[in-house]
Amino acid sequence: MPTNTKCFLNTPNKLRQELLDADVLIGAILISTYDTKPIVTKEMVKKMKKGAIIMDVTCGYGSGYIETFDHNTTLENPVFSKYGVLHCKIDVLPSAYSVTTVQAMSKHLSYYLYQMAEGIYTQKPYDVAEAGKIVENGKIVHFEVQRHMEHWNEIK
Repeated sequence: MPTNTKCFLNTPNKLRQELLDADVLIGAILISTYDTKPIVTKEMVKKMKKGAIIMDVTCGYGSGYIETFDHNTTLENPVFSKYGVLHCKIDVLPSAYSVTTVQAMSKHLSYYLYQMAEGIYTQKPYDVAEAGKIVENGKIVHFEVQRHMEHWNEIK
């Protein structure tokens, strides 16, 4: 690791302390939704150095765990500024590097694809695929996705 790079266990106090001097914050949690509680608050961002950048590479939607993301950015317009801090959250970022993305993901997905294919061939459901199923026979069957769809329908 380069000597000018720091890596810490994320605790609220350590995060607040480190953000004061950070040039770059890369956010990467598994998923962030409209009701994910903020980890990086507006007050933390206001105290960051002017010209610092927050890059959120989390899958999800809504401001989620970084409170100051009120909209996503695009490949054409990759950043916006809030409180003097640049913000970048490009949901389609992997599409800018499609070959690299496919190579990286293939290493992780090939096992699961093989297991699903074997389940189809043997007509035995693959438990991991069943647990992750979102749609079946044209209906949303995943509880969390159903909950989020209800939320989106309410705000329309």
